[in-house]
Amino acid sequence: MIVTQKTLLSLLHIIDYAVAFNELNATLNDKQKEHFSRAGKDIESVRDPFIFYDAEKTIAELVQLTGIQSEKDVVKELNARAPSLESEIAVNTAWFSRIASEAITFYCERTLFFMTDHEYKDSIVEALGEDGFKAFNDDLLKLLDKMVAGEASNSILIVKKSLEDVGKPYEEPPLPYKEKYYMRFARMIEQFRQSLKNTS
Repeated sequence: MIVTQKTLLSLLHIIDYAVAFNELNATLNDKQKEHFSRAGKDIESVRDPFIFYDAEKTIAELVQLTGIQSEKDVVKELNARAPSLESEIAVNTAWFSRIASEAITFYCERTLFFMTDHEYKDSIVEALGEDGFKAFNDDLLKLLDKMVAGEASNSILIVKKSLEDVGKPYEEPPLPYKEKYYMRFARMIEQFRQSLKNTS
């Protein structure tokens, strides 16, 4: 398939954020497991398993393809609006589809492991007790002070369009991915869907 320099830089932009979100989620995962282990409980009885996002090889490949010095230059390159952004690069379709789908999936996990929503409270109290819940919540809120700022929504649109253009639109991984999440938030998700219908 043929993609533009802008598309590859946009993908690198998404990956940069996805890695940062994943690193924070890894720290949250460790802290959550620590609290549950002390109580003789398994965190994965309450929420979905954490998956580490190893993007080091992909980043190196994209840096080489785009010819930039470092992935840290991606925002500067995208903001430059240079004619070179429209230059075309041939890439393997299966490779691009795989790494783009991975990047979008991990990007969308931005808040998946926060566990500060009201919907989690009863399950955490049941596992840890009231005092355990307070200690658990206090620790998570301290870590969330380091929450990653910014977003890459425009880059997501660009990369999703490229996937659609080759007949491989982005799809979230099938269940059991986020299975516990969808069960826990089923009512909220349905209310959101209904509100969209009411406004359309």
